[in-house]
Amino acid sequence: MPLMPGVEEELNSFIRNEKNTRSKLKEIPDEFFKRVDSEMRRLKEEIRGAIQKDDVKYIAQLTQKIRSIENGIKELKSIRCRKIALQALEDAIDGSNSGLDAYTNHERVLYDNLRRLFKSYINEEEPQTQIKEEKKEEAEEIRRIPVRVIIPMEVADVDGNYVMRKEDVLYLSEQLARLLQSKGVCEIIKIQ
Repeated sequence: MPLMPGVEEELNSFIRNEKNTRSKLKEIPDEFFKRVDSEMRRLKEEIRGAIQKDDVKYIAQLTQKIRSIENGIKELKSIRCRKIALQALEDAIDGSNSGLDAYTNHERVLYDNLRRLFKSYINEEEPQTQIKEEKKEEAEEIRRIPVRVIIPMEVADVDGNYVMRKEDVLYLSEQLARLLQSKGVCEIIKIQ
């Protein structure tokens, strides 16, 4: 199944646009990050299906797509965070407020918090931070079993990516461990 239309291409376009501007952020629609999250969930579901079908080659392709999107998002956010931090610092120093039209909702909160912290630092005041507790999603219970790697490779499991080196001992989901054992990639370690 192909990627949702344009997620990777759109991500690469946003990265290029941010790299081509010095300090001002380029606008990114809030729904873009929702589409990325949706695509990541879809790819991880496909991995679950590929595990059940014993399709190691497709698992590797999906893993590569996931890694590409994750790395692209990290790069984009890294570029944008630097710009936001610099703008917040400049505004704290000169007492101004920049227009935040190109900022996402999360970026506005980041800018406001950084500006306030920079301002309190510059004025040698005690910082007033707001700590919000985020609700953690309850992860579905996944049975993990230990394996010894025989053939090095990179795989994606239901909750993350693994670089498996020869003789490594890892805990993988039982389904993936059994699939990889049947392909001769690893050996399940019996615990007594």
